[in-house]
Amino acid sequence: GTVKHYPPVTDAMLTHPDEKDWLMHRGNYQAWDFSKLKQIDTSNVANLQLRWVYAMDEGGRQQFNPLVHDGTMFLSNNRTNTVQAVDAATGELIWENRIGPVSRIAYGGTRSLAIYHDKVYVATTDAMIHALDARTGKIVWEQALGTTNNSNTGGVMVMRGKVLTGLTGCDNYSQNNCYIS
Repeated sequence: GTVKHYPPVTDAMLTHPDEKDWLMHRGNYQAWDFSKLKQIDTSNVANLQLRWVYAMDEGGRQQFNPLVHDGTMFLSNNRTNTVQAVDAATGELIWENRIGPVSRIAYGGTRSLAIYHDKVYVATTDAMIHALDARTGKIVWEQALGTTNNSNTGGVMVMRGKVLTGLTGCDNYSQNNCYIS
């Protein structure tokens, strides 16, 4: 696909998102899960038709909602720790990063991505956090968050320029070192 050049996501955009974008899990900091778009209503919802389909990786739990910024949809295929950018109008793949590894811990799910400035953030099931260039999908930086006994299935969120995430697996392995990063 083609490299997109769109405006970087700012704190103001996250606080007051444009109605055409979906910049964070659940839509906004209040977690309203509500779109202000008015094109679809009770008078025309029956006329909706399928425009395109995009196949996700098999297995694991697909429990996240995609992010949308300036016509690009960002997806997480959680069992394989894969992030994709898709043209939201056509379904055409723009880029894909198969970060890996295939999830070995029972949950196998990533529940959210985050986008901030020019990066997409993903917390992977191997207790790592990765920052990807939102235009190309290339890894810009990565950081281990826990041990091989930990996982991350809760996802990430950006607040005031800080990327927040947590860990799972603490109670399963008698650890006392779980924290929010």
